[in-house]
Amino acid sequence: MYKADGGKDEANSPMGERMILQTALGQFVLRPEQAHDEPFLYVLFRHDALADLAQSQADPATQDALTRMQFRARHASYHARHPDGDFAIIEQDGAAIGRIVIDDRPEAAHIVDFALLPPYRARGVGSAVLGAVLPRLGQGMRPVRCMVLSTNEASLRMCRRLGFVETGAADPFVLLAWPPDTQLGAPHGAGHGAPPG
Repeated sequence: MYKADGGKDEANSPMGERMILQTALGQFVLRPEQAHDEPFLYVLFRHDALADLAQSQADPATQDALTRMQFRARHASYHARHPDGDFAIIEQDGAAIGRIVIDDRPEAAHIVDFALLPPYRARGVGSAVLGAVLPRLGQGMRPVRCMVLSTNEASLRMCRRLGFVETGAADPFVLLAWPPDTQLGAPHGAGHGAPPG
């Protein structure tokens, strides 16, 4: 796909600078993440972060400050842990609707993060996008791996529908691999993201 800085990596890029996905739900485009995408990425992150903070006694200003701190920490962590990762924005009809991060290694492709804005969840969009990306990543029967929170039932159901199988656990995550081959073992260096349901 593309490098974290948005540059094209021809040697390791089966997908090119922009990837057009034709699906039963219409066309989606994956394009390299750029610096100007940070406000969108914060909105995408904030929804789930605020849901996690909802049970806290913190006032809205404190919640916002905590959320921004968590966002910056995760952003820095992803880029530090996956310096050659492919960071892409998912678009439909020219509008950003989500993000996918893939660490594409010779032995396997690792889905580090996959998130959609709330209006696009539980509508089959996640399945459509991943279903179109997986065959490109898994060329030559190379596995595609991911980690999903064990409490994220919607994402686990989606992954199983797409053909992922459980290969182990790293509490609180379930380790999954595609194509279904139980001999793949636990993923090495997989990311922390959970595909949205």
